[in-house]
Order: sequence, then C-alpha cells, then structure tokens
Amino acid sequence: MTGPTAAPAQAVHSRTQMLRNTLVLAVGRNLIALSRLAILAIVARGLGTQTFGQYALLIALMMVAEGLLDFGSNEVFVREVAAQPQRRSHLLRVLAAGRLLHAPVVWCLLVLAAWALGHDREVLEAAAVAGLSLVFLGGVMVYRVIFRTELSMEHEIAAEFISVVFMVLALLVVARQGGGIVALMACHAASRALFFVLVAWFGRQAFRYSVAGVSRADLLWSWRLCLSVGLAGALVMLYDPMDVLLLSRLGGFGDTARFAAAQRLAWPLLIALAAIGGTLYTVVAAAWPHDLPRLERACQRGFDVVIVFGLAGVCAAWSGAEALLALIAPELAAGGPAFGVLVTLCVVKAISMTLGPVLLVVGAQRVALAIVGGALLVKVLVSLVVIPRFGFVGLAWAALVVETGCVAIPAVLVVSQRAGIQLRYGTALRATGLCVASIVLVRHGPLAPGLLTALAAPVLYGALALLTGTLRRSELSSLKSPEPAP
Repeated sequence: MTGPTAAPAQAVHSRTQMLRNTLVLAVGRNLIALSRLAILAIVARGLGTQTFGQYALLIALMMVAEGLLDFGSNEVFVREVAAQPQRRSHLLRVLAAGRLLHAPVVWCLLVLAAWALGHDREVLEAAAVAGLSLVFLGGVMVYRVIFRTELSMEHEIAAEFISVVFMVLALLVVARQGGGIVALMACHAASRALFFVLVAWFGRQAFRYSVAGVSRADLLWSWRLCLSVGLAGALVMLYDPMDVLLLSRLGGFGDTARFAAAQRLAWPLLIALAAIGGTLYTVVAAAWPHDLPRLERACQRGFDVVIVFGLAGVCAAWSGAEALLALIAPELAAGGPAFGVLVTLCVVKAISMTLGPVLLVVGAQRVALAIVGGALLVKVLVSLVVIPRFGFVGLAWAALVVETGCVAIPAVLVVSQRAGIQLRYGTALRATGLCVASIVLVRHGPLAPGLLTALAAPVLYGALALLTGTLRRSELSSLKSPEPAP
C-alpha cells in the first residue's frame, strides 16, 4: 500500500446526522462522565483518600498510554476511510494489526513509567494490571473509526456506558471486601474488555474484526502516515495528565486526590464541549478545500457554541465549588479553590479541541506538534516552580495560564491563517462579560454559597444571554452541514 491515488470524493452528511451525532456525544459522554463520578465517590468514600490519590495517578498514566496506543491513528484513519470508502475493510484491518502490535510496547512503557516515578510495589503491580486493558482498547479504536465516519457514535456511547456501569458494580464489591488499588485496576481492565465485546457486536455488520491480508508494507505506510499526527497526539495525551503526575511526586497523594477530584468533576463540561469539536472535524474534513465558506461557518459556530455554553458551567463552578465537590466525598471539598479555575480551563481547552483538529485537515500537523510541544515544556517548567510554593491551587492557575497563552491563542491564530478564515469575537466577549456579572451578583446576593448558588448563577447567566441576544435559538442546530443535494 502506498497511499491513495484517486482524488477523494467529498463526503456529505445530513443535518439530522450532524445534530444527532453532536447531541449523542454531548449527552452520552456526560452520562458516562457522571457514572465515572460515581466511581470516584466509591473509591474516595469506600477505599480512602490515599487509594483515591493512587487511582488518580494510575488513570493519568493510562491516559498517556492510551494516547501512545492511538498515536494519531484515529484521526488519520477517519480521514482515509472517509476519502476511500471502497477500501474501508482493508484500511480497518491495517488499523487493527497496528494496534495489536503497539499494545505490548505501550504496556512496557506504562510499567516503566510507574517504576520511574518511584512509587511503591503495589502501585507498580496495579499499573501492570491496568495495562492489560490496552489490548481491548486497541480493538475499540477500530470500531471507533467506523462510528465516526458514519456519524453513528451512539453505538460506542452505549457500549462504553454499559462497561462503566459494570465497573461501578464491580467496585462496590471490591470496596465492600476491602480491596486495594490492584483490585480496583483489575475492574478497570475488565470493563475495557466488556467495552470491546460490545462495540464489536454493535459494529459487526460493518466490519468483522480481522487482520487478514495486512502486509508489512501496509503497516509501514500507516505508521508513516500517523507519525506527525501521532507525535502531536502523544504530546497532547502527556500534556493533560502532566499536572497529576507532577503533583503526585511534589505534593503527595493528598493534594493529588483533591486536585484530581476537582479536575474529574470539571470534565463532564469538557466532554460535552468536545462533542462539538468531534462533529466539527468531520464537517471540516468534508468541506476542505472544496467549500471554504462552509468551513468558515462551521468554525465560527463551533467557537461561539463552546464559549456561550461553556461559560454556564463556569458560573456554576465559581458559585458553589465546595458544595459540588462534597457530593463526591466531604473531605474532597477542600479542592474547591481549584475547581472554578479548572472549569474555566475546560472552556479554554475546548476552544483548542474544537479548532485545533482543523490544522490536521489543512495539513499543518507540524505546527500543531510545535504548539503542543512548546506548551508541554512550559507547563513542566512552570509546574516545577509553582507546586512547591502554592500547591494544587497554584498548579490549577498555572495550567489555565499555559493553556490560554501557549495553546488556545496560537491555535486560533494559526487556524485562521492556514485555513483562510476570519473568526469574529463579539459573541465570546459579550458572553464573558455576562458570566462575570452573573457570578458577582450571585456571590454577593442573599444566598449562602452552596448547591443553590451553583444553580442560580448559570440560570441568571442564561437569562441575561437570552435578553441581550447573546444566545439566540438553538446554537447547536446551527452547527450542521447543508442538506445534500438530490
């Protein structure tokens, strides 16, 4: 295989597909995230803060390992399958073979990283057990390409949700029997195995899992194609959990637990906003370079939706942080000072996740790699200075500053230049002003900080946004492609 030779046909998706896929990702990912919050509550309340800190560290390591396992293959094969639908089965077999070969290598790197961090033997054993899930996740990645290209992500969402529910039930048994971190990560690996079985069942009509007919030349072609995207993706996957990895060494498992709880509670917002970027990537890939006006409209809508809807979460976080964290475990409410900052970080990060993949579509992978690599270096250096002095709260502020200055702003500027589009910032600025006003009014109002203020602030923000015209009709319905011509 030497790569495609025919000119790719432009893929077209209906309005119904676009809207359904976005809503499925937003709602489904949040259901999964809420279920994972139940996992956090079980671990924190049933197994203790120390085990919770160990779990947060291992999940951070697994995020890096999963990024290395993927190594850009998802984005690349979505693009290739969309461009060459007649060769889909063979491309998917190439992807499957590549993930099977990568999994043992990444497992070794995972265990080595756990050992290098200097934690005790129990954490090392738990990392080895958790790494078994990489084989199953590699299989999931094959079907993810199908679901993304067909905009049928409800299949993956359903499979993952069922697997997470299984893990919740398994953890209840582990907590009742007083199990430790090794048993906890065994539950994680088992849930991933169930995840793979379910996606293979849901996707059986589109593809039967196989590596038949895959040659060495196919693998070399795919690895060359994924190299630049994979390096950038691996840096991204290292960039996000770097906070927890550094905090576990410089601040201990107590601070790690409080920071990780605030971070994980903020993630449902990021997951919902990331659904916009996941759908936008497919639209942009289909529009480039045939329909630049459509590409610009999609990017503008994506940018506006991320800001307008994301700031509602910022209002809630800054108005009732401690009360929200106490829902996981009372002792984790001490992470409140970091929570509002981390939710704000999620909105900034969502801008990068929405517009950043456009760089891959327009062939600017090296620029994306440079942006992420530079941001990672800055984050490590800043964190090494901030954590010993200011702890997990200082780390949260450092992460927000680095994400804004080193990732989000460069991504917006480079996308505008390379794709030839002009983004407008009026809606974003108005929404930001309304967000700040809502937080100030609620925090200085008659209600004591708690769950009521966490609800009142976004409600006030939404009302002001509607009254000022910042939020008009359903912004999500605007993030769609034109109906295909008959």
